[in-house]
Amino acid sequence: MKRFHRKLLRIYWRLKYKQEILLVLLSCLLYLGLIFEKLTDFPLYFFCDEAVHGVEAYSILTTGASSDGIPWPVFFKGLGDYCLSLSIYVQIPSIWLFGLNEFAVRFTTACLSLVGVLVVYLLIRYIFQLPSAWLAFAVFAISPVWFLHSRTGFEYIMATSFFLAFGLCYLLAFTSHWLYVFPASLCGAITFYTYTAGRGWFVVSLLLLFLVNFREHFRSWRRFLAGVLLLLLLLSPYIYLHWTNPEIAMKRFTSLKSYTQNHDTIGQQLTHIAANYVRGLNPAFWYNWESMPHIHAHERHLIPSLPQLFLPTLPFTGLGLGLLVFSARKFPHRTVLALWLASAFPVSLVELNHVRGMPAGIFMLIFALIGIGWCFHHLQRWPRVKFATSLLLMSGLFIYAFWFKQYVFTVAPHAYQNYGFHGVQMGAPQVFGWINKHHAPYEHIQVSPDLFNAGQIFIPFYLQKDAAHKTSITDPAEICRTTHGVENTVSIVPFDFFDRIEATGCPITKKEIVFLNDINEKPFIQILQLERKSEFTEWFQAEEKKRRQLQTHSIVVQGKALEIQHPHFDIGDLQAIFDGTPDTFARSARINPARIIIHLPSLSLKQIAVTICNTGIADILVMTWSDQQRTYWGTQRYTRTPEDRGTVTFSQPAEISGVTAINITIHLIDMDLNGYVHINDITWN
Repeated sequence: MKRFHRKLLRIYWRLKYKQEILLVLLSCLLYLGLIFEKLTDFPLYFFCDEAVHGVEAYSILTTGASSDGIPWPVFFKGLGDYCLSLSIYVQIPSIWLFGLNEFAVRFTTACLSLVGVLVVYLLIRYIFQLPSAWLAFAVFAISPVWFLHSRTGFEYIMATSFFLAFGLCYLLAFTSHWLYVFPASLCGAITFYTYTAGRGWFVVSLLLLFLVNFREHFRSWRRFLAGVLLLLLLLSPYIYLHWTNPEIAMKRFTSLKSYTQNHDTIGQQLTHIAANYVRGLNPAFWYNWESMPHIHAHERHLIPSLPQLFLPTLPFTGLGLGLLVFSARKFPHRTVLALWLASAFPVSLVELNHVRGMPAGIFMLIFALIGIGWCFHHLQRWPRVKFATSLLLMSGLFIYAFWFKQYVFTVAPHAYQNYGFHGVQMGAPQVFGWINKHHAPYEHIQVSPDLFNAGQIFIPFYLQKDAAHKTSITDPAEICRTTHGVENTVSIVPFDFFDRIEATGCPITKKEIVFLNDINEKPFIQILQLERKSEFTEWFQAEEKKRRQLQTHSIVVQGKALEIQHPHFDIGDLQAIFDGTPDTFARSARINPARIIIHLPSLSLKQIAVTICNTGIADILVMTWSDQQRTYWGTQRYTRTPEDRGTVTFSQPAEISGVTAINITIHLIDMDLNGYVHINDITWN
């Protein structure tokens, strides 16, 4: 009888395991069906940050170098800020298999998203030993933040997946076998090289884990030391790059505006960082549509009206978090908490959004799965009830997933507020698809720069040979700013472009070719040909004379109201030249040289500094007036630096007293009269 009882128990446990396998397979099926279906249809856009991955991966695949000719670089220049690294290389197999197209780029991310969900499954099932871990696949698939970004070519999902993998392997390295030190270090390095914010997640998590798990590190010091040494080896390419080319290694960081730059005192800076940090850890930020930024550029990272995480998991998020805090003395529990707390801190120093702080939200889903697993744990005494509940829950998830799929593909696309440049920014496949089909009769094709961010990257992505040679990202409004010919040129512009040009008085006419509609069948892109009217030359000469006259405005500089004469600016404003911030500038509206006259309340000066950017070669002349006397400070030549920003300083042996005006003239040597002069800052003392 006893032997029979044991046999029955073995059969029962096998059956129980088979039940769990069935639930895992069903959950995986739901995940694969949602994530991989119609990859190129939603999101609506194909963004420049996606296209650059394909272009650089194709370049590496075909030439062994980046698009700017650097063999196998650690960081790719990409769109200019050297923020891409490993996320380019992982695209190579997909580009080789499918060619350079939208599906290939997005397919890579969709596949890598499986890594993240599998890691969460293993974490819940084998670290926390909760058999309800099968829920991970379904819950992640119907959580908008994961669903949407798993279907794009952005690097966020890859970085988050390997950050989670680092956490799992770290736990296994100190609770299971020392060999897990190697994948832990590798996954951490992948996170570091994949995404700029990922560098912050990883570095801060290392520091926090070192503190909270100091005893475990001390007890297993050989494993800890092996991990550190391996990590140093894997990060050595970055360390070497930072040593030899710090401007490349830190380019992306310097391009991000820190909150600390916008506040005067340390107290204000810390207050804003703390508020940002708390916001990233606040469930309301992730579970409430109204709490999320959802206008302008944020729209493209959202599904309208849906919170970022699957809303029914919210109560279980609180339960799971409470369980982890209550058991924080246990190594796995406090490690997961430390990773969550670490992931939100780096993005608190810059503008917080749900892609930079994605792990903070994803850990809330992990908390929810732990909370649900705890509830299922208490059903162990009633196996049939537990299995029936699992099937009922799986059925509910499939029903919701069906609704979610219908909503995402048929309702949500029509619910965005802005489909243009300042919103979703859809249209690149349609625009460049039209060029591919219809470029033959035309000599030039101009795509307006206010249609797409970094639109230049779409030319090598979509176009080849003759079509690529003919196409440029050029402002079609140039027709009103120059007398150069526009014969047989096609302009692709926003729908309201011609109305805006007409409002300026520019005498041109248009020949409409076709309209491209948004998802709601409203025209939002126009393809046309422009021609000048007979009176254009006379109008142009009058406008040029008017445009080059100096404007006069008063602003406060160093606590004093000053009168400034300056050229017309088409980007930036006068205050940007005197705010002492290198990330702000003003640009002359095709006026070269640019002359600035600063009227002062009788000062003594010994030094004047002029900072310019985006410049090849320029001559900078400085003069001052004092007591009706003119002092020539000299002319210095500026040549572009690797940072593309440089300060030219003018000094006098002794102070000049009674200075009432400073005259600065910046002349771009390598550009004509229509050159754009970029001015960062002007200071004096």
